[in-house]
Amino acid sequence: MSKFTNLSDFKLPELPYRMVKGDYDFSKQAVIDGNIKMLKSIKNNYGTLIKKWADAFELGEPVLASFIAVESGGKMVGKNSAGAMGLTQVTYVSVIECVSKFKIITSQDLPEDFVSLLKAKAPFLLKLTPNNQIVSSADKAKLEKLLVSDANFNIAMGALSLRWILELTKAKGLSYLHKGIIGYNAGSYGRISSYKNQFVSADALFKDSKLPKETRNYIVQVLGKNGFMELYVKNNI
Repeated sequence: MSKFTNLSDFKLPELPYRMVKGDYDFSKQAVIDGNIKMLKSIKNNYGTLIKKWADAFELGEPVLASFIAVESGGKMVGKNSAGAMGLTQVTYVSVIECVSKFKIITSQDLPEDFVSLLKAKAPFLLKLTPNNQIVSSADKAKLEKLLVSDANFNIAMGALSLRWILELTKAKGLSYLHKGIIGYNAGSYGRISSYKNQFVSADALFKDSKLPKETRNYIVQVLGKNGFMELYVKNNI
């Protein structure tokens, strides 16, 4: 029985568009082959961890693997200019907010395996509350180190953040992957907040010029023609 809000059904592809950015064109066979190879590498390297945390947060393996493909290409990258880190490109600020406000937003307790992970790796996070999100400089440094060095920890935090934003942006009793993509990439309190408690199609979000182009490209990379979700499912990765 589901604990969290069910994801709305979607087609593959959900959008009739493909990602095009210079030579990075999802209609080119070389790019398609490269993306399939990337997804297989992500599955080979991190499949067990992806399944564990996708199951814990009821996301589905293709969803979480596709987010990793877009965010990092399956590489444990260091902190970027926006403070995002690792395979799922999460920030320490996002982790702190999602842990401290998880029950308020989802109406559910954190999954037991996730709590066990925090107890072992970052117990200071379990002391946070919605009204107390203060983390010492030493604990912040420890958290950031974990996010760039521990694949299990990073994927768990990415899954946490995605479930949190799906619940925050849900409408009509369902959560929507395309709304979650916007919140994950552009921030939960940005443009996506104007659609609070509303259904909005993936196509409408893709055409919303008030969203950054990078964010709209994200939707296409995941849900467009030859997007990562379609490649993952059709190639039985």
